[in-house]
Amino acid sequence: VTIPSGVGAVPQLIGLVITNGIDGVSIESRAKVKHCYLVRNGDSFDFELGGGGAFLHNVFDQAGDDAIDIDHLVIDARFVDNRIYDSADDGIEMRLQDDVIATTAQASFLGNQIVGSGEDAIQIIDYFGLTDRRIVIDGNLIRDTTMAAIGLMSGGKTLEDYRAANVKEPI
Repeated sequence: VTIPSGVGAVPQLIGLVITNGIDGVSIESRAKVKHCYLVRNGDSFDFELGGGGAFLHNVFDQAGDDAIDIDHLVIDARFVDNRIYDSADDGIEMRLQDDVIATTAQASFLGNQIVGSGEDAIQIIDYFGLTDRRIVIDGNLIRDTTMAAIGLMSGGKTLEDYRAANVKEPI
């Protein structure tokens, strides 16, 4: 499923089963996705420039890469009460590219369960400049992760090396 850039009304995906895609849902506009089951997709949610919105009560199972892959976040995105199981790489990967952002963009990860990630449960990848992003991580259950529960990388690097980078944006 692709939600292209420039969509005026906020599309809603509710109760879908999405399987075996390169990306389960590619998101380039504000959207609302809830009560969906995503299984064996490359990236189950793939956020590109302009993607954001509310993502509630979804189940992600066996993502071939990341269950939730966030690039170029320039608007708010809330991930609440999702269940992420057995991602091959990260449960959630968020890149903080050096984008120009009109207003503060906040990513909130609240009350999610992230179990059995092949690398990090949540990985934040910093780039070179300070952007106007805020990250809230609260009340998540992280269990049986191969590497870091919350990995902080720098310089655009994604392979976990336990550097615990000094990310400039507030977390």
